[in-house]
Amino acid sequence: MTNVLHRRPIIIGVLFVLIGGLFTADKMFEAFSVGWSHVLLVIGVALAVEAFHGKRRALVFPSTFLFLLGAFLLAQQEGWLDEKVWYSYIIMAIGITFIVVYLTRAVTDSGFVISGLLFIAVGALFAFQLQDDVLSWWPLWMIVFGLVLVFIRR
Repeated sequence: MTNVLHRRPIIIGVLFVLIGGLFTADKMFEAFSVGWSHVLLVIGVALAVEAFHGKRRALVFPSTFLFLLGAFLLAQQEGWLDEKVWYSYIIMAIGITFIVVYLTRAVTDSGFVISGLLFIAVGALFAFQLQDDVLSWWPLWMIVFGLVLVFIRR
């Protein structure tokens, strides 16, 4: 227990050094560009290292989410993703995070996988701007949802 408490300031210190180094490089070198996406990536990786090396599974969710958020922001800044539907990437990041949390055995409830897939599906609908087409079939979705509730086994 005391080992974890002594390590915590070191991890925070390393984060400050890495983030400060990124912004210093941004000031010193014109070709080097740093944004908040890079900061989120660094924090996500640092938390992931602590989650797995320090055996603190509670950090799997925030580390994965921050890393994915940083990756989506970076891809958007590079022009690889459409910035008009930025919210869809956040929804998909939440879904992927749920699945990663389940796969890393941080939780054992399979509801995390189902929730994750639903978040990913909803995010993809918004990303590809298909929500109007899908929502026009709302009566069919009510039937599907009702059947799932009736036949799901608990």
